[in-house]
Amino acid sequence: MPTMKAVVFRGEGRVAVEEVMKPVAGPGEAVIKITATTICGTDVHIVRGEYPVKPGTVLGHEPVGIIDELGAGLDKYYRVGERVIAGAITPCGQCFYCLNGSHSQCGGPLGGWRFGNTINGAWAEYLLVPDARANLATVPAGLDDDQVLMCPDILSTGLSGVESGGVKAGDAVAIFAQGPIGLCATLGARLRGAGLIVAIDTSPGRLEISRRFGATVTLNASHVAGRSRHQRHGRDAFGASAPVNAVLDLVPLRAHRDVGKAQHDEDRDNRHGHRWARPDAPRRFGGLQAGSWTPGFGDSRLHQRIGHRCTRRTRPSETR
Repeated sequence: MPTMKAVVFRGEGRVAVEEVMKPVAGPGEAVIKITATTICGTDVHIVRGEYPVKPGTVLGHEPVGIIDELGAGLDKYYRVGERVIAGAITPCGQCFYCLNGSHSQCGGPLGGWRFGNTINGAWAEYLLVPDARANLATVPAGLDDDQVLMCPDILSTGLSGVESGGVKAGDAVAIFAQGPIGLCATLGARLRGAGLIVAIDTSPGRLEISRRFGATVTLNASHVAGRSRHQRHGRDAFGASAPVNAVLDLVPLRAHRDVGKAQHDEDRDNRHGHRWARPDAPRRFGGLQAGSWTPGFGDSRLHQRIGHRCTRRTRPSETR
């Protein structure tokens, strides 16, 4: 059988470029030739031994490529040679969880995340895409690989956070952290018609980009506490009386743990009735409980794609 080169996980701190068997498409499956992929924070956690993946697994879950082979049943939907992307989450689209909108939980807790986790991933010359009809999207003409590389994971994660938060036209939205996923959430809030988008970060450069992506107001994190006090005394931080309808929290877990050590944060939350979970408290998603780090796509608290939702809608009383 033909072989290919791939980056293989060999245990904590060890990866290797190896010659492995090229995948073959079965019914409903597709093989794509990888033309672009990238490294996610989750891959780093795997290599560090912070998330269990079986040694011998090809890593990577952000593929862009060209269809090389189609299994039975796909000829009328795709064609060999077509440029496509595949999502970082690859649900079957037919199980109880998928039919109820929990695609990341396909087949059970965390079941939707397969590339580079339970099956071989995208750090290879070729990738086998399961349930291809549910998981392939064609790349529009005129877009190159670099322009769509963020779509399989980073863009889709940011957009799913906005969807999970129930953001709708006219809403006021606060988005904490403007890294790549946060910026995509800002863009998603704009696309869904939010009337007020508040972007919060400590980096002036990121805040500048967030304004280009649609943020109405940008705040340096060092100023947020004072403005929040203003907001709690009857009006919001911008002199308006409208409540904040949704909060999207994309701050890295390590930052939350550092902040969570300060007792005044807990006291503040207790005083004002906020229902935020403490950053160092166990986090539950699906039927599992996570410790110091929850697996996700990027080092962020936004893991809606694997079931750990850190977005919520607020009641008007919570912002007055």
